[in-house]
Amino acid sequence: MSVKQDFTSQKTNLLSRLTKKLGIQFGAIVENLIVPNTITPVTDIDELLRNSKLEHLSLNVYASAQAYWTVPDGKRWTVLYLDKPSTTLGTVNVSIRTRGGTYLLNLFGGTAVGHFQGGPGFTMEPGWYINCTQSANAGDTAVVIALWYKEEDNF
Repeated sequence: MSVKQDFTSQKTNLLSRLTKKLGIQFGAIVENLIVPNTITPVTDIDELLRNSKLEHLSLNVYASAQAYWTVPDGKRWTVLYLDKPSTTLGTVNVSIRTRGGTYLLNLFGGTAVGHFQGGPGFTMEPGWYINCTQSANAGDTAVVIALWYKEEDNF
């Protein structure tokens, strides 16, 4: 019985989110609806509303240096790709954390080149952040990390 209630609650939540996001309004009730026997092209409306962005973050290289990207309130990010060049001596660690700082995932770390390919299913919620830290003094002055993501409104 409780499983059914949970599903109903989620269904109601989903319908209210879609109604708000798509601006759906109640209209006239259609009777005797006829569906034509044709092919209708469709598109992913969510994909049309996502904005692709590419940003660079310069991390000053010294012991315990830290920099990060934060998902703004009211937004959601789908991380497509993250890139870190090699460093001379110091270790650069890149991780994903929640709004409260809870560690979720280490993307890469070390002195070697680092690549992370997120894909369409890797979504970050508002307040989550990508944390970049330097663990030791290095022979470099700064490391530039590139982030490619798609941003959408979070309803």
